[in-house]
Amino acid sequence: MRKKVDKRNRIILLIITILLLTILTLLITFLSSENANNDYSTINHGNTIPGDNAIIDGNVVNKDNEVNSDNPITSDNVIDSDNLITGNNAIDTEKIVTSPQGEVKEFKITARKYSFEPEIIEVNKGDKVRLIIKSADVAHSIVIPEYGINERIDVGKTVTVEFIVDTVGSFSSFCSVYCGSGHDEMKGEIIVR
Repeated sequence: MRKKVDKRNRIILLIITILLLTILTLLITFLSSENANNDYSTINHGNTIPGDNAIIDGNVVNKDNEVNSDNPITSDNVIDSDNLITGNNAIDTEKIVTSPQGEVKEFKITARKYSFEPEIIEVNKGDKVRLIIKSADVAHSIVIPEYGINERIDVGKTVTVEFIVDTVGSFSSFCSVYCGSGHDEMKGEIIVR
């Protein structure tokens, strides 16, 4: 009795496998034929501006400044003579978020027992900050957790750290290499406006 059940289960499993493979093959064939009919690298020619034409004051105009009335542009989607989009598809400039093109702000910092000089750095949001740090006495480090910075500064070596300040606020920096009894006071601050 058990052999019959096992044999029947194997046959059912084989039939299900064949059905799944058939469905998968049909699906792949269908998707391949769909993609073959769509050339996504070209534009639907019903929506193109033919030849050497341009859009001026909402009309398709050829190089001889003749209006092509076969391809009018509706008043809801006009590009005016100043090349601005007007109508229903215009962009509300108040809703545009731009990332500021900040300046590169470079600071030379000296790490010495128990202080960074300068201790406070002020920059603007979007600025690229370049810190050129050297140690005047013993090994130190600079850690700025919010920007993932943790660099060791050995005596006689210069370390350059760069990052873009993208958040307004005040951010602490500190030394993580023990340098003596005042080590806990070795802190700095980056103020981003």
